[in-house]
Amino acid sequence: MRMRRLVLVKGGYERVKEALEKYREQLYHYNSLISGTGFYLKPLHIVYHTLADGTRKKYHYYGRYWYRLERRNGRLVWRYVGREKPRELADAPDPPPNPLDGLRFARIGDSNDILLDYETFERFKWLFEGLETLILEVVPSRRSAGLRPARREPTV
Repeated sequence: MRMRRLVLVKGGYERVKEALEKYREQLYHYNSLISGTGFYLKPLHIVYHTLADGTRKKYHYYGRYWYRLERRNGRLVWRYVGREKPRELADAPDPPPNPLDGLRFARIGDSNDILLDYETFERFKWLFEGLETLILEVVPSRRSAGLRPARREPTV
């Protein structure tokens, strides 16, 4: 089996939070520019996913989903229109690009340390400059490699 290279970045979560906060401010400003159009680029969308073993994963999506804001019976309703900029906004400026697009990491418990694969770290090492990093060589287990343990036959 091939070894997997991971990078532990001490305090990396703080850097990610700072960069995302700046990006969210840019998204709020962008939404103020297009406020008269009836469209809205949702700054943050959070999804929770429960795995088979009962653990929960939390996914954050920044500036990815477009909505049309409508009034129905006096209530404001958000209608999802997709991931692409609506055609009606062709003359409007493009939204700011997400500087962390493609960044995938796992936070270590409640600490500010994060774990990411080596290739991702190489793409985003500008973000973690000056922080302590540790490169780990991980041998995948049979389970994580998608292999099932051999079936045990009952003994007589």
